[in-house]
Amino acid sequence: MTNDEINDDASCAKCNHEISSSTAALVLNNVFHPEHVVCSKCKKCLDGFSMFVEQNNKPICLLCHKSTSVCKACNLALDDDIVFEMGEKWHRSCFVCAACKRPFMNFVYFIQNGKPYCLKHSPN
Repeated sequence: MTNDEINDDASCAKCNHEISSSTAALVLNNVFHPEHVVCSKCKKCLDGFSMFVEQNNKPICLLCHKSTSVCKACNLALDDDIVFEMGEKWHRSCFVCAACKRPFMNFVYFIQNGKPYCLKHSPN
């Protein structure tokens, strides 16, 4: 969707009130009143001049993005269920064998070319 495709009877994705196409802000394929476009972390208004990135399908300001840890495998924000292996942070569900995609038994793995492998798929 582009700004030209916003209907005059569009409604804001946050407050559901009608919004005119001339004042609408199009963010991640949703239409908002400009004051309702906020960082999903710090809630700072992204007033149309602030740069942001998409994280988990939500806008996040660059300052919060820089301070947010992301998973080595999927690059999505980390939650409480993380593991720290190979000097990196991973979602527990993302830290798997590079060959079979199964989790490691007791976190026993081998590294080849920077990727973790289980005993069955180890390089030796």
